[in-house]
Amino acid sequence: MVCTILYIIVVAILNGMVPFYTLNVNFPVAFAVDSVGLAWAGVIISFGAIAGLTTVLLVMMYGQTRIFYADVAGRTNPALFVRLHPTWRTPWISQILFGVLMRPQARSFDQYPGIAYEYGNAQRLRARLDRRTDIAQPPSGDAG
Repeated sequence: MVCTILYIIVVAILNGMVPFYTLNVNFPVAFAVDSVGLAWAGVIISFGAIAGLTTVLLVMMYGQTRIFYADVAGRTNPALFVRLHPTWRTPWISQILFGVLMRPQARSFDQYPGIAYEYGNAQRLRARLDRRTDIAQPPSGDAG
């Protein structure tokens, strides 16, 4: 709810700065700030957006390794993903594997960033649905 209210406030401010039909660009906030003569602020906003997207992608990649680690208990992934690093106690094999597998995908999604966004959302939805169905199913075994 807070994010929705903040989004509405930002959109209202942007519409006050420039006409709404000029905001149909890939970088509307930096464009609007640049249009009113604050080019230095547009540069800062652009760098902030790049840093924010990079952070989100890294956190999602590390989160995926934890999801695979948790899925091993449900026997949906191989036991290779359970191995923890002796010092840092993190699933290091899956982190390396995902890093190697994400590199070519990142290069192919470079031209079509919308595909990467939709793919990430689909994977997150699958993980959530898997967890809900695991909770809803009765435990296997003899109840008597």
